[in-house]
Amino acid sequence: MEEHVVKVLVCGGIGFVGGIVCLVVARLKDRQNYIIQRATPLPLSLVNVHDDVWLKGVAECASPLGSPHFGDSCLHYSYQLEERVTETYTDSKGQTRTRTVWKTRERSSASAEFLLRDGDLKIAINGNDADFHHLKKDVETIGSWRHT
Repeated sequence: MEEHVVKVLVCGGIGFVGGIVCLVVARLKDRQNYIIQRATPLPLSLVNVHDDVWLKGVAECASPLGSPHFGDSCLHYSYQLEERVTETYTDSKGQTRTRTVWKTRERSSASAEFLLRDGDLKIAINGNDADFHHLKKDVETIGSWRHT
């Protein structure tokens, strides 16, 4: 075969493999949003008590929570305190090695009851029964301690 034909075949093969990779990545990203995509957006006027729905609106809370360490006012938090620990261990070849790992020392979470307003309508939300998604996440490391 001539040299330019080989170059065209190689470029075509690379393009084909690149296209497959792009399709796989797009499919994975689409799967992450599947639950949100299949949820029908409903106004609060059409929601029943036991419906499993995604709710959006403005939250109104008489007594918001204060997150540990960060002190932010919030409706829900999940807190974790970790300590950086250096461990010494013996590997399979009998050599003594060290590694640094984060050990969880404290973990807590809490949710508040609040009202969700959508226009003129309000619905009471029991935070302990709700699933919270897409939460803001803060991480602060101070010395050998990490707060999340």
